[in-house]
Amino acid sequence: MPKPLKRHTALQNLSREHHDILVFALRLKKGLKKAELVEIKNYIDWFWEEYLKIHFQQEEVYLFPISVEVSKLTNTAQEYHEKIEQLIKANHIEELHINEIQKTLIDYVRFEERKLFPELQIKLSDSELENYAKNHKVQLNCPYWPNSFWK
Repeated sequence: MPKPLKRHTALQNLSREHHDILVFALRLKKGLKKAELVEIKNYIDWFWEEYLKIHFQQEEVYLFPISVEVSKLTNTAQEYHEKIEQLIKANHIEELHINEIQKTLIDYVRFEERKLFPELQIKLSDSELENYAKNHKVQLNCPYWPNSFWK
């Protein structure tokens, strides 16, 4: 098995945001055992508007267009974005649906971290990655949700 690449500094903010997304997915999973579904759905809608939509836009506007060398992978990432948005906007308040959102988020992060980002680091030049970094200088700050229903 090849040794994993150290994440290029230009992609580190996105990787840290992916960590926040995984924490969010874990909270959904834990919450399903403890909370009312409507509470969880409110959290999902809030997280979409305050964080996830912005993260997706950052990738779609600034990263994917410079990634023509790996367009098949960026197309797959875009498909994940679209599927997650559709799942969230479907407005279903059912355990199976929330599970699907949670699992799709995990699959999405794993795909980008394990396939897309390593390939970007190989195919894109340092100057291309640095140009991207100029548009993503600061990691998104995950806002605070006051109702910790997952605890």
